Amino acid sequence: MLQYLHKPGQLAADRSSHRLASSIPQPHRVLGQIAGEQSQLDHAVEHLTQSRAILEELGSEHELALTLVEEVRLLDDDAQRKTLERAHDIFVRLGATAEVEGVEKLLDAYTRA
Repeated sequence: MLQYLHKPGQLAADRSSHRLASSIPQPHRVLGQIAGEQSQLDHAVEHLTQSRAILEELGSEHELALTLVEEVRLLDDDAQRKTLERAHDIFVRLGATAEVEGVEKLLDAYTRA
C-alpha cells in the first residue's frame, strides 16, 4: 500500500517527466527519420543521437528502443546488430511483444545477409 503514497510534488514531477519524455525526443526521432529518407545522413545522425541521449537520461526505455531501431539504418554492419540486440533486450524486458517480433525479423535479416 505504501507504493501508492506520494511525497508532495512527486506526482507532479512524475507527470512532468512523462510529458518531457514523450514530447521532446519524439520530434528529434521524426526529424532523424525524415533526414534519413532524404539522404541527409549527418542531420539524421544528429537528431537520432539527441533523441537517444535525452531518452537515456530520462530512462524512457520504450521510446529509447524505438529510436535505436531507427538508428540502425545509419550504422555499419557490426554496430547495426549490437544496436538491434540492445533494442530487442529492452522490448523483451518491457513485454512489448509486437516490437520484439519486429526486431527479431530485422535480426534474422541481418543474420541471413
